[in-house]
Amino acid sequence: MVYAAMDETENLQLTPKASDYEIMSDLGQSTGIFGIVAMVRHSPTNSLLAAKRYELDRLTSEEEDLIRFEVCMAKQLKHPNVLPCVASFVWDQSVCILSPLMDLGSCNDLITNYFQSGIPELAVAFILREALHGLDYIHRQGIILRSIRASHLFVCQRGRVRIGGLRYACSIIKDGKWLKCLHDFPSSTLPNLNWLSPEILEQDMMGYNSKSDVFSLGITTCEMANGIVPFADMEPLLMLTEKIGGRCPQLLDKYAVPYLTETSSQQPDSGVGTSAEISEAEEAALSAVEKREFSENFHHFVEMCLSRASNVRPSPAHLVNHLFFKQCRKGSLAAVLSPYLANQACAAINHDMLTDMTAERISDLQLDSVQWNF
Repeated sequence: MVYAAMDETENLQLTPKASDYEIMSDLGQSTGIFGIVAMVRHSPTNSLLAAKRYELDRLTSEEEDLIRFEVCMAKQLKHPNVLPCVASFVWDQSVCILSPLMDLGSCNDLITNYFQSGIPELAVAFILREALHGLDYIHRQGIILRSIRASHLFVCQRGRVRIGGLRYACSIIKDGKWLKCLHDFPSSTLPNLNWLSPEILEQDMMGYNSKSDVFSLGITTCEMANGIVPFADMEPLLMLTEKIGGRCPQLLDKYAVPYLTETSSQQPDSGVGTSAEISEAEEAALSAVEKREFSENFHHFVEMCLSRASNVRPSPAHLVNHLFFKQCRKGSLAAVLSPYLANQACAAINHDMLTDMTAERISDLQLDSVQWNF
């Protein structure tokens, strides 16, 4: 049986009727607002999609507003690198939101399932290049995401990358005019604290603008390359102090080892941390870091994104032309990931084979603990 490819589902005429969809497999739970994520098949077109289902009786009024905003935003934004909402409707006592099925999940899933020590630099380059195109488009629509993180960058085996996390976004346009900055800090952004820029966390009169997303992209880049969540070992107050003081995670490779071993306030479990002694686990982590070498252009790219002063950070349109992306001129993300996925019995990059096997393969995976956050 041949299913519609994941990249083509947004071009299909999907009906907003629950009876036209069949649940193929549960994929896990949605974080933030409680919901169930499942793979479904649209019977009239035989296409596979990801469906988020929110039980209405378990939602607060604030959460209902966030879901409405998420659907509105996902339908408003039309770009190959932004995760769309292809249909939404009421299913029994639940609200159902359909999106293209990104069969590799998020970049956080890639780290968990294939790259515990960090995603290879070339793969990160391909992912970031796609994400920057999507982010540039989002900013040109007058929207600030406030939610760039590895779990919000979704990947499929064909190499497409899409940005999710739209429920945390906000508009910088008011009454038809572009505002110079924003000051609001809604509670809905709390799950993204580790990735937020210093100016958002400071909450001073200067406010923040779209350059705050560039800072978050820099944090996410370290997360993907190092294989660890930024500031994971820190209390929120200490993390706030570190960021405002200009201290940020860095790429952890052999060039960072002298700094990590000589500075007691750094430890390799999150890129930024405090430790008086180095444990055996930390020694093992340092040993892995010593074997890794990132390019000079990669280090420079991260430094530009993580500039303390927001006016110094480049825009996504400028960053996409950085020398770091010269390595993407040959090959593709699918080709880079293929050897790693082959070892996990999902090497079928061939389109026809992929679409035939998707339903059966995903159904067989153990995904009960997966946390989908889009």
